[in-house]
Amino acid sequence: MSHATGKHRQADRAMQPRATAVILAGGGGTRLGQDKAAALVAGTPLLQHVLAALPGDIRPILVGPRSLDAPPEVLRVQEVPPGGGPVAGLAAALEHVRTEALILLAVDMPLGVPAAESALTALAAQQAVVLDGDGIEAILPRDEEARAQPFCGAYRTAALRRVIGELPHAEGVAMRKVVERLRVGYLEEVPAASLMDIDEPADLARMNELMRDGAGVPWSPIRKDGCTVMDEWIAAASAELGLEGDFDVNVVLDLARDVAHGVERPAAPVSTFLLGLAVGRGAALEDAAGSLTRLAASWDQA
Repeated sequence: MSHATGKHRQADRAMQPRATAVILAGGGGTRLGQDKAAALVAGTPLLQHVLAALPGDIRPILVGPRSLDAPPEVLRVQEVPPGGGPVAGLAAALEHVRTEALILLAVDMPLGVPAAESALTALAAQQAVVLDGDGIEAILPRDEEARAQPFCGAYRTAALRRVIGELPHAEGVAMRKVVERLRVGYLEEVPAASLMDIDEPADLARMNELMRDGAGVPWSPIRKDGCTVMDEWIAAASAELGLEGDFDVNVVLDLARDVAHGVERPAAPVSTFLLGLAVGRGAALEDAAGSLTRLAASWDQA
């Protein structure tokens, strides 16, 4: 059994959510030396990063101690026993899931939501690059080295209930034991930064460095038509401005990151504007971006 609090007990929202996000935050953070949910990245607690990244049509359920700082509208549950591990936490959350599918998120993966959202889209369409059998029950992202990450994957709720219900107990069970009993598909070559978790102080420092460099969300979620949010925005913005032709968006994003890190964050969008002016006057995109990147690397005006 689980113990639920929060205002989600009100009528099941005016709009039916597309899916549920189960956020696991019950770990003690022993190796990190502090509560993971409260650990700061770019001045904001990890939990707040995850909650802020969720689309409005995905309902969050937070698994962890009552002391966690979360908005009152977020449903909270506690794994039994407290600290009983991810499968115990998932089992507690499943009692309150009312959607056909869910995404499973770890609080120490603040950049993982776009990958999980893409997995959810693929699960809804029953499409994945690699399929293990028929009737896909879960889709997990894999990085460039083919490492799968169950804690930002999408799952069919009924399949999880079936598998966890077959276990002798949920306490102390590794999530891989659940995944092994599911028919799984994969999203391939998801950027490693999207799947980066924070276990030790060095990991926290690296994540802060990524955020300072302007990484933010390093991967745009894939929509039903196979396009990313970034693709859709670039197409719409180009049409609005009457622009034609393709360009390498990564060159622009890399420049913004380098300027944010080497100069200051507000200089990043200004620099990409200047880059656009230069390209409009005939400069090659890569050459102009390279010049500004080198300037930012040597910038020391303190």
